[in-house]
Amino acid sequence: MNSSIPGTHPHYSHDFTVRMGEVNREGKVGIAAVCGYLQEVATWHAALLGFGLRDLIATGRTWMLSHLTVEAYSTLEWNNRFTLQTWPSGTRGSLVATRDFIGRDAQGHVIIAATSEWLFVDTSAGKIVRLPETLTSRVSPDTPRVALSEAPPPDPKEWPVAHSEKITVRHSDIDVNRHANNTRYVDWMFEPLTETKGMAQPNRIEIFYKLGATDTDIVLSAVSREEDGIIRHRLTRESDGATFAVAVSRWGR
Repeated sequence: MNSSIPGTHPHYSHDFTVRMGEVNREGKVGIAAVCGYLQEVATWHAALLGFGLRDLIATGRTWMLSHLTVEAYSTLEWNNRFTLQTWPSGTRGSLVATRDFIGRDAQGHVIIAATSEWLFVDTSAGKIVRLPETLTSRVSPDTPRVALSEAPPPDPKEWPVAHSEKITVRHSDIDVNRHANNTRYVDWMFEPLTETKGMAQPNRIEIFYKLGATDTDIVLSAVSREEDGIIRHRLTRESDGATFAVAVSRWGR
């Protein structure tokens, strides 16, 4: 894993202290809370660069997270202090913007590494549009990347369901984009795993977001277990089977 920092490239750092409301029954930070930290620093930095949600919504545009890979190398606990650094790391074609993250504890050790892919969306038409040149021109070709292995999205129809849970989307799950916040998806994915609810988090998760859930939806969260501590997750809509998201998590080293 490449833990180099952007140097002179545009980047943003923020110091966090783990709050009591962000830990589970064991006093540990779960993976959904980690994704929340990533969302926060990405949102702050995008705003500083002039591409924040408030700026974009005013012009009929918004960001949509499509792919997120997170690796955690240490478990955070209540009152722990850590620093998250983020930066725009490039583009893939004309439609996908990438953003990377590195988290370090108070001693400077890397405890979180993540990569993400974002789509630029026309909110009135509900369509993905090309990234603006004013954004792509800011990312130089030599911008460093966090090197995490990635896999193609798992086919949710190819594996048997081991456990499942039905979840009703609440009004409080909806964010400014009028869809369930991406961190809610992570929470929903782990609901069927009753025997792991006392565990802090998997040490890796890779999520592929497909569709926005609204507060009229009922979500079916299903999991399938594989060898070597691998669990596959899928979220589908009860009414028509449409896929909201799929993921693969890894538990244990």
